[in-house]
Amino acid sequence: DEMIDQSYKKDNNKLINHETLYDKLDKIELHSKNNHCLIDLETTGVYQNSYITEISYVIYDTHDYSVIKTVSNIIKPITYFDIPRDKFENDLNDLSYEKCMDEGVCLNNVLAQLHTDLKICSCIVGYNVQFDVRMLHTYADDYLSEMIDTMDVICIKKQACTLFQQQFSKETLYKTLFDDNVIDNHRGLGDCMSELQIMKRLSKLSYLYTLLIEQYNVTYTDTRNCYLCDMMLNKQEYVIKRHVIGKKCVKLHKQKILGVIISVLQK
Repeated sequence: DEMIDQSYKKDNNKLINHETLYDKLDKIELHSKNNHCLIDLETTGVYQNSYITEISYVIYDTHDYSVIKTVSNIIKPITYFDIPRDKFENDLNDLSYEKCMDEGVCLNNVLAQLHTDLKICSCIVGYNVQFDVRMLHTYADDYLSEMIDTMDVICIKKQACTLFQQQFSKETLYKTLFDDNVIDNHRGLGDCMSELQIMKRLSKLSYLYTLLIEQYNVTYTDTRNCYLCDMMLNKQEYVIKRHVIGKKCVKLHKQKILGVIISVLQK
């Protein structure tokens, strides 16, 4: 019902503790460059008029990925919602309307807490963070929305795609990186912790890959022996062949090198 949807947004569009003008102007200085906020929202759907059923996030130090704070709150709904289980069975959590009514807290309170916690962070991180940020903008007030707009955003899914040059679901990426199945019940805090593991491993992979590239001084215009392929093919006891280093070969290098690094990290 459109009227109910608008009421939901309006009623939840006011934070309990509004930011003072001084805090508003000073919020960029309050950010710590070392802290990121990895966030995950559970919702009733993927559309902008969907309801938020859970907000979870982990604040961590980017130097060592140590967890500073974890927050997870089920949201009390203002109006009834239902999810067609036969259509979304594989992507469902256990957040029914009844559970949210019994265990949920006011969205205003949760957004106020998020607003405060983001003051010590410089970046918002998520597996599909664009969706999470869009949903936050839908229900946040102007103060929180403006703060989010000042922050950097990192999409884990895009980072993995850039590194591996292919698309991954979160489950497939976790399996690739850790040779294990992610424990995924589509609940916010569990998702946040597995995504933090993925983020840490991707960061290490990217760093080691860059070191290897620099060590073997690869240039993409060389017509000499392809040293990276020589190194990897020797390791795998294949025949060394001379060839020009082109885009196709660069992609081949990346897949081989990442494969070797991953196998070492998994031991």
